[in-house]
Formats: sequence, structure tokens, C-alpha cells
Amino acid sequence: MYLTVTLNPSIDHYVRLPSPLKTGDKKSPATSRSISERTEAGGKGINVARVLRKLGAPDVAATGFVGGFTGERIEDIVKGEKIETSFVKISGQSRINTKISDNLGIETEINGAGPDIPGSAMESLVKICEMPEYDTIFLSGSFPASLPSDTYGRIMKKVLSVKPECRFILDFAGEGIIECLKLHPFLVKPNAAELGRITGREISVDSKITDIRRAAELLIEEGAANVLVSLGPDGALLLSSNGDSFRASGISGNAISTIGAGDTMLASFIFHFDNYGSMHNALEFANRTAAMAVFGEDILPARGQD
Repeated sequence: MYLTVTLNPSIDHYVRLPSPLKTGDKKSPATSRSISERTEAGGKGINVARVLRKLGAPDVAATGFVGGFTGERIEDIVKGEKIETSFVKISGQSRINTKISDNLGIETEINGAGPDIPGSAMESLVKICEMPEYDTIFLSGSFPASLPSDTYGRIMKKVLSVKPECRFILDFAGEGIIECLKLHPFLVKPNAAELGRITGREISVDSKITDIRRAAELLIEEGAANVLVSLGPDGALLLSSNGDSFRASGISGNAISTIGAGDTMLASFIFHFDNYGSMHNALEFANRTAAMAVFGEDILPARGQD
């Protein structure tokens, strides 16, 4: 059963503007008026759970920390999407993120910091992760500043001491990622910029594929079983510790929003691999579904293709 961990979930407020965002100065404020708005439960782990359910995965659960009226709303939304919830309640207030896009395709995000997390809440979350039914755990996104940089590594160590066969899927680029790699996660999914931060190299989507490949190989050398690098409009690259390497080319189309595309790619890859067993085909499938997310299309028509 899949369990996604979102340590800093949010209510995401999406705002679409008819023109670029106006900025004010000390003498005069600026006002921009939206043409559409919507709210969702946000956080990379929640996005992964959402995509897994849309693709048809029957057993998906989400955990993390929620607090206040925003936390209650997050849990209500997730439950409404037929995702099992095991959130840990805290006394603080879950954050609200504002995500702005305009007619030129420019995106601006204002993300809240998130609440303080007490040690007792962290212990409760680890106990949830240790439950035997969760054999695949996604650790995704940032976490509140009150938690130490090795938080994900601590979770992995405690869970693996109880469930040594548990698969961990990592999608974050914080300071503690190298220690997590030493615990041999099944998959790590950075984008090009995150890959550069992790490895200390200057990597972007404009870098040569040989440079991106070499940087990804460093994560394999540190202990990752597989590395999936999302390259935005240039597709994706997959490397495995057994020496396999696959490349998916970019897919052209009218980009609506890139928000959530990486989470779609990650969830789609694991779903397809678990159901069909081919990493190459899973990469192609994940690349298509991520492109559909960017183009604002429903990912379901691609389901089951291999």
C-alpha cells in the first residue's frame, strides 16, 4: 500500500490574472484583479496521492501534520478524493500558499512557512510510517523550519529498522538528502535545478545531457537504486544502479501551468512500473502524463498505455 508523507501541507489558492502581476511601491499599492480562482489541498505528497488515485491505485494513504481550520479543510479535501488519511493533528495552523499565473504563462508562488512541529507529533508520524501495510512510502517536499534538516533520514532509519524491505521514494532536495541516499531509497526524483543543488554542480534544463547524466550518476554512487530526473520541456532521464539508462524526449504543446507536473511524473512512473514492470515504458508513460498536466489535460486517457 502506498503512503505519501507531506510534512508541511497547505491550502493552495490558485489565482489566474488577465495580465502580469502588478507590484506596488512605498508610495502607492498595486491591485491586480483575478479572472478565476480555486483552492486545493496542496503539498507534493498530497499531489502524488491524488495522481495515484486518479490512475486507479486502490490503496493510497496520506499522512503529515495538519492544524487549525486550514488543517481541517486539508483533511476534508483529501478524504473527498477517496484517499485514506492518517494525518497527525497539531496545535498550530496549516499554511496557505498563493499561486499566481497570468496570460503570458508567468507563474508566481507565495508559500507560507508552516507551523512548529513538536517532538511528540513527529513520534506519532513515525509510528504511522512503521505500520506494516505501508510497503511504499513517498517522502516529498519541504518541511517546516522547526524540523531539523535530517528529518527525512530519521524517518527512514526508524522505519527501515522495523520494515527493512520498505521502498522509499524521495522527492526533495534539502540538506539531508545525501544521508538518505546512503539508506538506498528505491527512487529519487530531482528536477535539473535540484540535481545541481544536491551535487554541487551547475545543472539546469539547458545543460548538456552528458552533464546531467553524470550528476545523476553521483546519486547512484551515493546509494540510490534509481534516479529519475525531470527536465521540463526536454522530457526526462532515468538511471538505474544496474547500469540501465533511458531517455524520454520532450513533448510539445501549449503549456498552461507547470505546477504539479513533477508530482504527476513521479506518481505515474511508480504506478506504471508496479503494474507493468518495465522501467522504460514507465518512463515514457510518466513523461506523457506530466506533459498532459502541463497542458491542462486529463491524465486518465494515458492510463495503461505501455
